[in-house]
Amino acid sequence: MIRVCFATPGVLPMLRKAAGTVYGGSELRAWRFARGLAGLDFDVSIAAADGGLVPTDELGPVRAPSSAAKRGWLSRLVTPLRHRHSGDGALWSAANADIYVAFGAAEYNADLADWCKANERPLLLFAGSDADFSVDYRPGNSARNVWGSRCDRCFDSVVGATAIVVQTEFQRRSALERYGRDADVVVNPIPVAELADRADAGAFLWIGKAVPNKRPDLVLEIARACPEHMFVMILNDVGNGLFEKISRDKGANVEIIRSVAPDDLGAYFARARALLCTSDFEGFPNTFLDAGRFGVPVLSLTVDPDDLVTREQGGCIADGKIDRLIDAVVDYANDPDKARLAGRRWHDYVRRRHDLDGRVAEFAAIVRRTVRSGVSVKALS
Repeated sequence: MIRVCFATPGVLPMLRKAAGTVYGGSELRAWRFARGLAGLDFDVSIAAADGGLVPTDELGPVRAPSSAAKRGWLSRLVTPLRHRHSGDGALWSAANADIYVAFGAAEYNADLADWCKANERPLLLFAGSDADFSVDYRPGNSARNVWGSRCDRCFDSVVGATAIVVQTEFQRRSALERYGRDADVVVNPIPVAELADRADAGAFLWIGKAVPNKRPDLVLEIARACPEHMFVMILNDVGNGLFEKISRDKGANVEIIRSVAPDDLGAYFARARALLCTSDFEGFPNTFLDAGRFGVPVLSLTVDPDDLVTREQGGCIADGKIDRLIDAVVDYANDPDKARLAGRRWHDYVRRRHDLDGRVAEFAAIVRRTVRSGVSVKALS
């Protein structure tokens, strides 16, 4: 049985659903792939450095191993690794995995790449966004990116990975052009059911962290231009002061929620006429998939991964023009049937291409191939 360690400390706080918990698409992807692999022939662990106890109902049932079956258990749990007051190296050592999985170009993952190299273990790095292949990531650049990681260490995390998995063809080309590294494309997975009839909904929904590159300030600009329409922002406070600024500046037609657990998002999408995206850049936003899951179209200022929203006619891309995005909001507000049809098309695409089981099977094949190859990070240097 292949042992896989997901070095993604943010997963467990997300699952605990504590008020104000900040999480993003990488945490959701890590959890879905971890559970998916655990349901196959893999021994899965998740590194969690806080040392707290993890309630079993947060982790959820997956596959029953033979040792558990002998005791009459019907399920096993993804194993959380906890080491209070110890370094990350001790945590990774405790996993004793055949392969380690991390998400995004970051200092934490550069440290993991160094550890994997020293211990001759393969590292599989998932791209977290298009920014993972930024031209700013290069040796000798000690500047920090918008998430606080040093650019040179972000570079190290990418070049130190044994294998790279990306979300889109654009990212695959970027990895090849910037780093000379080939990558496998595995689109983000999400469980999607048949589309249920939705009651008429009128609010425009925005979801993201209160960070500059997400441009939450533009939602307020759109709301001011559309005072007769309602906007709901699920705005995760990351402690940089932007949450407070947006909360102070918002108008009466903007509702702000600090944090919503993944399982509770459905109630917000049920109210949504469309999902708004104002980000400067993304990878493949999980919010786009959630929108498709609930039959909600996408209205995006700039982001359109692999031009899919445009191709599938699942919404409108404003090509970076805020006036065009405002016009799209007004159009969907005045023509709910048009919005509903775009939402159905987007749902059909997400259900067809992003189904959970198929994507987990693709990822499982990459994990097996990487482990079988016997290529460690040390061998790449």
